[in-house]
Amino acid sequence: HLAESMLSKNTRNRKASRTSIDTYARDMKAGKWVMNGDAIRFDRNSNLLDGQHRLMACLKSGANFQSIVIYGLEPEVQDTIDGGRMRRTADVMAINGIGSAHLRTATCRILHAIKLDVPNVMAHKASTQEILTINAKHPLLSRSIYTQKSNIGVRPATLAAVHYIGKNLLGDDPATADAFAAVFASGVPAYKGCPALLVRERHIQGRLRGQPLSPTLGYGLIIHAWNHFRKHRAMKTMKVPADAKIEDLDIRKL
Repeated sequence: HLAESMLSKNTRNRKASRTSIDTYARDMKAGKWVMNGDAIRFDRNSNLLDGQHRLMACLKSGANFQSIVIYGLEPEVQDTIDGGRMRRTADVMAINGIGSAHLRTATCRILHAIKLDVPNVMAHKASTQEILTINAKHPLLSRSIYTQKSNIGVRPATLAAVHYIGKNLLGDDPATADAFAAVFASGVPAYKGCPALLVRERHIQGRLRGQPLSPTLGYGLIIHAWNHFRKHRAMKTMKVPADAKIEDLDIRKL
């Protein structure tokens, strides 16, 4: 295998990122990896300077990919590779005229993590192609993103993702998701023991104390609150299951 042969020359490189390898491999396996001119680079001593993650992803996915290959560079060239600012997914969205690019990217990343049923949603890394695919598949997502711009205290991407799923994918009354989001915007409980208000206040208290909730805990609290809210249950404690998931969601719809 050519990728394996090239990696045998990978004698002087940065530590490989397992997350990046997995992300690239998913794109390659799904046929979404595109040739964009980025080269695999070797120095004049035949040592691999750049491309280890792409080559490792190729082996992991079992899929071929096309690339320019450059040989004969000076070894010192490696110090200049990847030194510029990376073009992020939000930049790509903005360039293509997609509004609220940063919030939309973060929301799509959460939806993609839920789709893959990863153990830590907030630590998930999705590729630009995966995020663009999620965005294209769910045109009504714009409404949920717009709804969250006025919420207070919580990360808007998490709430936007929950609002979208609750309004469009669960078969519930869409007004339930709107009412859930409205509590975070207004601070007015929907009913006695309202879980949305409890979580909102917990987020605000953490920020006022200079101890904001971690992304993982914040996500878990909102999911836990939503599961109670959609069934009109009171939530008396803030104890969150380690594997908090949206109940009754068919992840194939994502």
